[in-house]
Amino acid sequence: MRRVLLASAVPVLLALVAPTPASAQEEEQGVFARVEALRQGRFLVLESGARYSISNDAWLRLGPALRKLSPGDSLVFVHRNGALVSLGPRRPSGRPDSSRALKRAGRFVRQRPDGRRVWLVLDSGEELVISPRLLRNPDQARLLNTLDRDQSIYFWVQRGQVVRIAKSTATNEVDDDVRKVLARSRRGDLVHVQLKRESVPRFYRIVRIFAHRLVLSPQVPDTDPPRFSGQVEVELKEVAVVVNPSARDPSRNPRSGDSEGTEPGAEEGTDAWEGVAVGDTIGIGFKRGQLLELTPTRYRWRVWSRGFWGEELSGDRKSVQRVRTDIELDSRETVPLEGGKLDVWVSRSRSARKGGLRFRVELTHGVKPIILVGLKVRFLLGGLTMGPSDPVQASETETVRVPMFANKREVIVHEVADERLMDGRVEVAVYPKNIVPIASKDARKHILQVIARLKEPSQLATVYEAAGTNGDRQLCKFLLSRYLLEKDAEQRRALLRGLKAFGDTTPRVILDELRGLDRHLKIVSLLGDRLVDKPLPPGVRVVVYKRRMIEVLPLLDGGLKGEFGQQLFEVYQQRGEFHGVIESAFKARPRDAVTSLLGIATKVDRTGGNNELRVRADAAAKLLRTLGKPILPALYTELKRQEIDPSPCQDVFEKTGQASDAIRLGQRLLVERYLKLQEEEWEREVARAEGIAATDKKWDEALRIVRAVLAQKRDHERARALLPQLLVSKGMAHRAAGERGPAAMAFEEALPLLAPGERPKAAQPLAELLLQGASEDVEQVTLRALPHEAAKAVRAARLDESFKSREGPHGWVAVEVAEGKVAYVRRECTRPKGQGQVAIAEEHTPFKVVVDVLERVKQLSPALEAQANEIFGILSAREGKTKYEQANYQEALAHFEDAAKYAPTDPRLSLRFKCWLKANTTILVAVSLVVVFALGVVLMQMFSRPKKVAFKGEFKHYGADRTARERDLDVPGEE
Repeated sequence: MRRVLLASAVPVLLALVAPTPASAQEEEQGVFARVEALRQGRFLVLESGARYSISNDAWLRLGPALRKLSPGDSLVFVHRNGALVSLGPRRPSGRPDSSRALKRAGRFVRQRPDGRRVWLVLDSGEELVISPRLLRNPDQARLLNTLDRDQSIYFWVQRGQVVRIAKSTATNEVDDDVRKVLARSRRGDLVHVQLKRESVPRFYRIVRIFAHRLVLSPQVPDTDPPRFSGQVEVELKEVAVVVNPSARDPSRNPRSGDSEGTEPGAEEGTDAWEGVAVGDTIGIGFKRGQLLELTPTRYRWRVWSRGFWGEELSGDRKSVQRVRTDIELDSRETVPLEGGKLDVWVSRSRSARKGGLRFRVELTHGVKPIILVGLKVRFLLGGLTMGPSDPVQASETETVRVPMFANKREVIVHEVADERLMDGRVEVAVYPKNIVPIASKDARKHILQVIARLKEPSQLATVYEAAGTNGDRQLCKFLLSRYLLEKDAEQRRALLRGLKAFGDTTPRVILDELRGLDRHLKIVSLLGDRLVDKPLPPGVRVVVYKRRMIEVLPLLDGGLKGEFGQQLFEVYQQRGEFHGVIESAFKARPRDAVTSLLGIATKVDRTGGNNELRVRADAAAKLLRTLGKPILPALYTELKRQEIDPSPCQDVFEKTGQASDAIRLGQRLLVERYLKLQEEEWEREVARAEGIAATDKKWDEALRIVRAVLAQKRDHERARALLPQLLVSKGMAHRAAGERGPAAMAFEEALPLLAPGERPKAAQPLAELLLQGASEDVEQVTLRALPHEAAKAVRAARLDESFKSREGPHGWVAVEVAEGKVAYVRRECTRPKGQGQVAIAEEHTPFKVVVDVLERVKQLSPALEAQANEIFGILSAREGKTKYEQANYQEALAHFEDAAKYAPTDPRLSLRFKCWLKANTTILVAVSLVVVFALGVVLMQMFSRPKKVAFKGEFKHYGADRTARERDLDVPGEE
């Protein structure tokens, strides 16, 4: 039992007492700050605040070297778990010393004097103070004064001032200075690199140096000491300037120019072919290619030259002292595009030790009006040194998932997993579905997709310019919102390039926002792949935000020219809190300020009735005087451009020292000049209109010219006299062509403008046209081609017929009679039907409407009164019949009377007697009753009178018995 326990315990004890493997050592680089000696021990302290302990043994070894370091020195060291192990060679700081001049590149715009200083203005918008020492140097001053706008230059900056300038050829070749610096550079050096497409240098760490490109690690923003992350690759021909303080070390020897990379050569006594396999891309001396065969004694390979396979070479294996294995075989192809081409750079390498065949494809195109979307890249794979005619053993496809804008490089890295595939070629096909016009609506989503993905300012600048080419107003507001809220200078420069690419859209958007209400102000933000309106961020005041907008205007080309400068002046009048920033904006662009403000200050109301125009002109002149001395050169230039001698203004300024006096005098001279030029221009325009009317008979063009003159000067006598003549001629021409509506409208416009003695020229033909139109309206409701009583009839409308409609000119309704064809009908003839429709409510044009037209005909031309009366008679007969059918006999009889007077042959007069009878039925019945009653009375009287009886006898007096005796009398004829 004891033996078992002891046997099991031995491995445990051995594990406890056995030494542990040393922890991994790490090499780092930093900037030395100090060495601290504390109670706990000594510590190496870097500028970043990092601390590494120094043991007593390490201090004995490294103390002398540490004591020689100065704060700011760059050093390489090795540590294990935070304890200093060894110290590498001392290096000068990678950050350029402010006491040394830093070389940069850019494009010259102008030099701007400001008091005792002179500023160098670059196309990026950056301004740098020019050193007085440079200005005192005759050669440098002469060079500065001879630079052209957009000239590519190099300049050296020391302590914030430009101390030297030189012209740059700006070719596509690698600059000699860049080659010299890179020849003394090594992996790990900290360098400032400025690309030709960028305006300022950036801080990098060198990762690799190849013959035609650099692999760099960019600095993480806002890190001090600098930290580096990621990798970027740049072509050497794209590099404008490289600044490497470490390259100034005289102990460094330039690298050999035949090296394709920075790998060291093989040590003496070792096999140069160790780790190399058949199919690997290799370099021997100045040549490169692919290894075809490798034996213990011989090697055979094929050379790659200028994008094609060349000769096969072989030799003794031991005769080669160095074989470069990190070799890429590059080629270039082009795919034609409309308006340009797609460049395809292919670099491929193969290393069995590193994983096999690897492709690196770079795609660029220079066609600015398009975006390439969803390109397919095919990799056709095969055996060793595969050529175009060799069989394809396999193919693989990669999709370019990022939209490709002009001059923006896209890189695809593709690794082939099958080790049997040794080589291959690349094909890129572009189909119509892959091409999206950058100005289309579909391009917007691709632009937003790339903006959301990219963070690098140099890459975003190209996308922002593409957004400007798209011209979408919402995109412009988005870029503007980003620019106004962005704090990073690089990002702001990239955004400014995009805002400039929008052209006139950017100042128009800014001025619309400035003139809008503060409570309605919104920013545009990117949410996913769409743009949304949001309120201003907390802490950003609307007034401050709008001030920043105004500051953008002078940075834009044409941002203060013409209408934009005048609209900014309106904001100046309305918002007193913006006076200072607007004045600064105008001072930054004195030429634009002078031209735009003088366009307001020199506008003179010739009639004297427009007080608002005069007040506005006085305010613009006052602002010009407020701008003062900075705008005087631009004012003098404007005077010369207008052929006015500026010397009187210069004399006034020299005598009084007041820029406002010189500006006031210049304004007066310009007003006089403008008035004279306007009068001459108006006379020329009227003469041109007369010529066009006399020779070409183009009445509309002549009328447009005359109306434009009268819009500027209402009392221009020559134009006022010509206008009615042109209208009459136009009316006659339209009438001759059968176009009654345009002719009538021309006569209508000319009638009040003609002198009383000349009015018949328009009145007579207008009356004839109106008479023709009235004759058509007698028996129907007429749809006309134009909203005028004399216009051509399209067709007659039926009662209760429905049309789609919209409101027309006064008294008319526009109705759709066919697809895309519109006619006009009198509003009195319609009734609303709902949902944008009307129905015809009358069978005929109303009586009063036609009568009014006929009355106007009589007023315009008394000679047409008989014809008008005849139509009136027919109209009265129609109206009489209508009233008769409505049992309105009295009104019908009155219309029949008028019809009998003016149209006695109208067949509808046959109803006249019946209408008379029905209109007078009551009277006739009453008279008949009276006559019958009278006859009855007479007859009654005739039949009811007593009979006469003849008595024979003698008279006797009977006295009291008379009655009895009379009864006894014998009366003849009675029984």
